[in-house]
Amino acid sequence: MPRVVSASGSQFREFIQRLFEAQLTGNTKEMPGGGPVESLYRLITQASITVDLEQTPLVTAMKTVDTFLLAPMRLAASLFPSLSSLGTSDFVAGGFDIPLDLLAAHGCETLGYLMAFFIAGMFCLKSREVAS
Repeated sequence: MPRVVSASGSQFREFIQRLFEAQLTGNTKEMPGGGPVESLYRLITQASITVDLEQTPLVTAMKTVDTFLLAPMRLAASLFPSLSSLGTSDFVAGGFDIPLDLLAAHGCETLGYLMAFFIAGMFCLKSREVAS
């Protein structure tokens, strides 16, 4: 039977999670290159991601800022649905034998996210001041 990817198996979520953990632990071997500020610094200075940066106050400040920038990215990655987990290409390759319970589960998950975003959008539009 084909393997179904779980909701936490999203590549985006997994990448952000590993990047955040590597930033907290300081393990540059697991995720080289650092966070967004360190990556920008490496682009500007044309430093390779495989080369460790000298431990200067600037590098320490960059890593601290990166840690604070990655926390909201990690939260945002966990809030949005994992659309890759809704893929049924393995089943389609077997001849369209997608189980109805899987379709129902995917439909309910998608409907739940849509309802949440519609409600949030309704409150945003409702709170908007309209000139009369």
